[in-house]
Amino acid sequence: MFFHGDGDRGLSRQRRERKAKQFCAQCPVVMQCLEHSLRFREPYGIWGGIAESERHRILAYSTASEKSRPPSTATCPEWLDD
Repeated sequence: MFFHGDGDRGLSRQRRERKAKQFCAQCPVVMQCLEHSLRFREPYGIWGGIAESERHRILAYSTASEKSRPPSTATCPEWLDD
């Protein structure tokens, strides 16, 4: 239910994903599962109630946000603190 088979597309895939997400919605460790999938960039399947295409968008957004964020002062050389 959490991973698609070869050729699983369209309505069949949507039904399978919906069923997996409903299962995840009842799981007591759904957030830990989602965090794991994002941290380790799980490429396939439903993790923490999120499909692979949704995880790709989340990761792309977070990567873009990190690139546009100014560097932390913790990484600045000491001589800049003067």
